[in-house]
Amino acid sequence: MVRDREIYAYISIGIVILLCIGATCNEGKVYTYRHYLSDKENILSVNTLMENNSYESALTLLNDNQCKRFSCIEEQLVRWRLISKTKDSDKALEYLLNAISCGLVFTESIFNEQDRARQNQIEEATKNFNSKLDIEFVEWLNEAVAADQSIRELWRAARKSSDTVALNKIIEEVKATDTRNSSGLQQYVKKNGWPGVNTIGRVGGMYNLPPSLLVKHYNKPLNNFFLNEIIKAAEKGEEDWSVAEEVQENIIIRFKNLDGFRSINLSEFPKVTDRSLLELRATASILVNSPMLKFVIYPQLKGPLKLSVVEDVLEYLINLGVNTDQLEISGHMDYGDFAPWVLYFSIKKLR
Repeated sequence: MVRDREIYAYISIGIVILLCIGATCNEGKVYTYRHYLSDKENILSVNTLMENNSYESALTLLNDNQCKRFSCIEEQLVRWRLISKTKDSDKALEYLLNAISCGLVFTESIFNEQDRARQNQIEEATKNFNSKLDIEFVEWLNEAVAADQSIRELWRAARKSSDTVALNKIIEEVKATDTRNSSGLQQYVKKNGWPGVNTIGRVGGMYNLPPSLLVKHYNKPLNNFFLNEIIKAAEKGEEDWSVAEEVQENIIIRFKNLDGFRSINLSEFPKVTDRSLLELRATASILVNSPMLKFVIYPQLKGPLKLSVVEDVLEYLINLGVNTDQLEISGHMDYGDFAPWVLYFSIKKLR
């Protein structure tokens, strides 16, 4: 019983974290943001059924709502646990090895000494996967992230002191580190594309902090460049869509336009594109996670995003969990013929 709970705890963590597969498991297919959202919802439903020991219902739901990808780690993991209940250990191991071949980081043994042969198979599968990675870039990434974290630790300490000279010196070192890292990452991505699972594996494997951590420190043009590359990788199953969500949130919350406003693109709302849907849900996530923030939105005086459409946008955000007092419509803006589907807003703090 204890062993089973340990297995389930491990699977629960894996389901939440591992939201993508390698391109080798998805070659020739496009995995859209909507696919990701659908899969995420279905896997969580299956997970809930398993928590309640409703294994037959969980398997039925899984079969009725298979991942939109050719194969996905969450599905392999869930099937592994479900089939384990039937005592078909060979079939269960097959699903587990499939997940590992797509990048699952299996860092702890769940087998006893009598299952040593199976553990060896897992270790061999992990070794085979790691042998295909770009080790040189992984080493660069680890060095870049270490430098990033080290200089920021010094910066945080310097901020607490009264030595402004030392603080200014550290700030310049932070800028130099960011410039060096951004140049290296951009150079690699322009040549090879975003470093996804088949390039560097997954967090917890050969590296502990992802390259998206570095992206957050750069300017808006670079953030947009990397986001576009991350989306391309996510559509091929090479990166988690959750990483695109994370970078999109960073763009919305950190950067203003030249006119001083922030903006999101809502192409042909409510029939929004995948990219617009990503921006809209990122906006909702920011507000849900920061309840003291308020978005003040400016409808268009002329154009498609008139007051009635903006009210529908607000209703959509509320359905995603945003509090009504975090949303405000203020006046109108005359955009003319410029960016007709761009919704402008400002961020304020709730009193």
